[in-house]
Amino acid sequence: MEEEYSRRKQQRPASTSKSIVVIVILLLLINTLILGVLLFLNVQATSKHEEQLNSIEEQVSQLDKAQVTNNTEQNVLASENSSQVSTTDESSSSTESSSEVVQTPASSSEVVTQTEPSTEPVQTPAATTYTVQAGDTLSVIAEKNKLSLQDLMTKNNLSDSTVYIGQVLSLQ
Repeated sequence: MEEEYSRRKQQRPASTSKSIVVIVILLLLINTLILGVLLFLNVQATSKHEEQLNSIEEQVSQLDKAQVTNNTEQNVLASENSSQVSTTDESSSSTESSSEVVQTPASSSEVVTQTEPSTEPVQTPAATTYTVQAGDTLSVIAEKNKLSLQDLMTKNNLSDSTVYIGQVLSLQ
């Protein structure tokens, strides 16, 4: 029986164990290649996301610059309009006071109603923007301008209450 066992062992091909080793090595090689491809694709996707993020940041920066420019133009227009309003009010109040001297009122109540506009101070229109100064906080700015903190944050697209010196905030 022993002879038969050794004879069969010699007849059996020795390559079966070698073929299993080769298959395992090929599987490991394929696995390594697939992992390399996945890593490469991940790096490419990350770089695309970074490019998109940079592009979005540039667009936000351009919008901020445009908003600052727009707010500056609104401040100039508002100051020009307020000076025109005060000039108009001054000329109308001087006209009213000169007409009061010429006119003879029928009753004393008419005199009061005619003199009231000339004694009121000229009201300047409310500011449309505010430039943040040193020591300002968003809540103090909102309180000074009779706005709620949430309204001020919403109008300026702010996600938190952090403000910076020189930052221009919209109040309307």
